Amino acid sequence: SIIWCAETHGRYIGQCITAMVRDKIKSMEVNADVYKQYNNMVDAELAKTAWNDPSCMSWYKSGATGKVTNNLPDSLEGYWAKTRLVNLDDFDIQKVTQCS
Repeated sequence: SIIWCAETHGRYIGQCITAMVRDKIKSMEVNADVYKQYNNMVDAELAKTAWNDPSCMSWYKSGATGKVTNNLPDSLEGYWAKTRLVNLDDFDIQKVTQCS
């Protein structure tokens, strides 16, 4: 359900904020390679769905391209496993610097 997904997002964001405070992180952005890998996985999974059929008309398809979009191409358990614990190595991190 979308509520469960929102709760999962909130827990993940909370872990990011905790790490930022604990480790004095000024900013964190998803690493470009991690982002590309995730999006490639999403595209591959969505290609296996009924929404990918050319005759399927759905709000999961984007405009003229017909690209299938979806907020959760994985199972709930799969999504939970991927987002259960933040991996700080997935981010480009900038630490807080001290002025002298």
